[in-house]
Amino acid sequence: MKIWLGLAMGLVMAAAACTPAPDARLGWRDGAVTSEPAPLGGVDGEAYGPLRFAGGLVLTSHDRLFGGFSGLEVDENGELTAVSDAGAWLRGQISTDARGRLSGLADMRLARMTDPGGRALIDKYRADAEGLAALPNGRFAVSFERNHRIWLYDLAAGPEAPAIRGGSTIWDSWFLEPNEGLEALASYKDGLLAGAERSPKGGETWWWILPLAGDDAPRPGVAPLSPGFALVGLDQLPPAFGGDYVALERFYTPVTALRTRLRRVSAAGLAAGRFEGPIIAELATPLLLDNFEGVSAVATPTGARLYLISDDNFRSDQRTLLYAFDWEASPS
Repeated sequence: MKIWLGLAMGLVMAAAACTPAPDARLGWRDGAVTSEPAPLGGVDGEAYGPLRFAGGLVLTSHDRLFGGFSGLEVDENGELTAVSDAGAWLRGQISTDARGRLSGLADMRLARMTDPGGRALIDKYRADAEGLAALPNGRFAVSFERNHRIWLYDLAAGPEAPAIRGGSTIWDSWFLEPNEGLEALASYKDGLLAGAERSPKGGETWWWILPLAGDDAPRPGVAPLSPGFALVGLDQLPPAFGGDYVALERFYTPVTALRTRLRRVSAAGLAAGRFEGPIIAELATPLLLDNFEGVSAVATPTGARLYLISDDNFRSDQRTLLYAFDWEASPS
């Protein structure tokens, strides 16, 4: 028995020795990310509700950090920042053609995220970043699921800078399913607007207006969801839209495939304790879609440009897509 036990332990140790250790390098590295046009299925300028398609890209890379992008921010200069549910940052510069349509990405780079001790986030339980919000002070807030929490990051100090424990303690998040947690995040006045993918009851979601530090989070508000849909992204719209927000909702089943909804969420409703607003557009197969989980709204001279990014789940049969849509603001 001891001989067989010894042999078995030897085999286990040998297998472990042959398994490559996770890449825990910190700091930016060239991700060798490439981009090619992705046509959505229509043509540039085609309308989907009030939105007009302004170009798309499919992104690829052989870097093991690449993929799973669930949170997105694009600034007024076209710098893209995304987080993945494997604990990684993606940054790059968006380029456009002569017509202002999305045409490519430059200076793409990847980095592992850190914990407050400055260590690389590697294990899925702690590294599952889902929501991303740009804060007025230049930092970023990131929401995580599985181990539901919000941390703050100062990318100006480099991606190797330790995370900052931030946001309120969200006691109710402990009741969320591990993979249906703090999926959506946006800046809200001097705090954050956060939303869960689904509540524990299903058929609805929970949402919070959170202070960045100090107090415990308030009890969540409840917002209905259409059957099969989940809340997966949030961002504040430019001032031309009166301080309202855009919410990204996703529907997927193997039979009916993918549907992506964009909803305008009323700022006045949020201030009154209601998460509500009209659906502005719905995209569905056979359009070229994937698992869109990140949305970012950027001001344009006539309204907003919405960027969407998809989480490919690190699967070979899915893609990382980046789409742009222009939304003209209605005259006040």
